[in-house]
Amino acid sequence: MTPWMAFALAGYVAAAFALPSEAASSLVFYVGTLPAAALAWRRVRLRGGEALVLALIVWSGLTLCWGEDDGQRSLKCLLGALATAAFVLALLMVLDAAAWRRQFASLLVVAGGGNAVFVLLANAPGLLRGERILGWGVTKQPILGGSVMSAVCITAVFAGLDRGRLRPAYAAAALVMAGFVLAMQSRGALAGFAGALLLAVGCRWKWRGVASCCAAAAAFLAVTPEALRRPVLIGLLARGTSHRLEIWAASWALIKERPLFGHGLAANLPVSPTGFPHSLFLSLLFYSGAVGLLLFMALAGLVTWRILHAARGAERAWVAALWINSLVAGVTDFGQITKGPGPLWLILWVPIVLALRLPVGRRAEGPVHWPEAS
Repeated sequence: MTPWMAFALAGYVAAAFALPSEAASSLVFYVGTLPAAALAWRRVRLRGGEALVLALIVWSGLTLCWGEDDGQRSLKCLLGALATAAFVLALLMVLDAAAWRRQFASLLVVAGGGNAVFVLLANAPGLLRGERILGWGVTKQPILGGSVMSAVCITAVFAGLDRGRLRPAYAAAALVMAGFVLAMQSRGALAGFAGALLLAVGCRWKWRGVASCCAAAAAFLAVTPEALRRPVLIGLLARGTSHRLEIWAASWALIKERPLFGHGLAANLPVSPTGFPHSLFLSLLFYSGAVGLLLFMALAGLVTWRILHAARGAERAWVAALWINSLVAGVTDFGQITKGPGPLWLILWVPIVLALRLPVGRRAEGPVHWPEAS
C-alpha cells in the first residue's frame, strides 16, 4: 500500500465531516478516492473474509438484474454498489498496517470532534431551548448522524483512556461528541453508544472506566441548561416508535412475496416515508432476499470470531465496541448496505474491515497505543 492511497481515503473521510452535504463529499470520493482504489485494487490481500465482503457487495448489485424499479433508480443503485466496493477495497489496503489504523483513528477523532464543535456552536440558541439539533455533512441526518458520532466518540474514549492514563485532548473530544449525541436525541445512537461503552469499559478498564464515563456524563449534564435536559429525556419517549412497528410489518409482508432473492436494490417500500424498512436485517431480506441475509450473517459471524480471537489490547476492544454500535443501531435503522458515499460507510463497513485486519493471537504485534493528539 502506497501513502497516496491513504491520503486519498483520508481526504474523503475529512470531507465527509467538513463539507455541508453528502453530494459535496461524494464528489471528493469520486474524483480522488475512487480512481486511487481502481488503480491499486490488485494490491489488496484477499483472504476468506475479504472475499466474503466482496461476495455480499456483488450479490447486492446483482439483485438489480431481477429486482423492481419504480423510479428509474437502478443506475444510481449500481453506482452506489460499485462505490461501496471501491471504498471497502481502499479500507482493506490502508488499514492493513497497524500504524495506518492508529492514524485513521486519530483522523476520525479530529474530523468528528471538529464537526461536533461546529454543530453545537452553530445551534447554540436552539440547543439552549432544548430543540433537537441537526448535524453537518455526514452527521446531518438525525439517526445515522448520531450513530456516526457515537462511533467517533467511542474512538475518542479509547484513545483518551489508553493504558489507564487520561489524555485530556481526546477526553475533551469524547465529551463534546457525547454532548452532540445527546443533543441529536437519537434513540438508536444512544443505545448503540451506551452498549458499546459498557462493553469497552467493562472489559478494559473495569470500575475505573465506568467511573470515568459516569463522571463525564454527570459533568455534561451539570453544565447543560435544564431546557436541554428535559426534552432529551421526554422527547425520546414522546416520539414513540416512530412508526417502526408498522413499517416492519409492511416490510415483512413484502419479503414473504419474494423471500429468496428479494425485491432488488432499486425497489421502494411504499408504506415508509423514506422508502426503506428501517432495519438492517429486514433491509437485507427486502432488497437481497435470504441469500443476502445469509451472506451478511456469515460475514457477521466471521467478524465476531476475528474480534474474539484477536490479540488482546486496546485495538481489539475498540473494534469490538464499534461493531456493537453498528449492530445495535442496525436493529432500528439502515437500508441498503451498498448505498453510495454516506454515513453507513463509517458506521458499518469501517468496523467490518478493521475486524478483518486485526492481528490474531494472544498478544498484539508490538505495543498497541494511540498517537498523541496535536
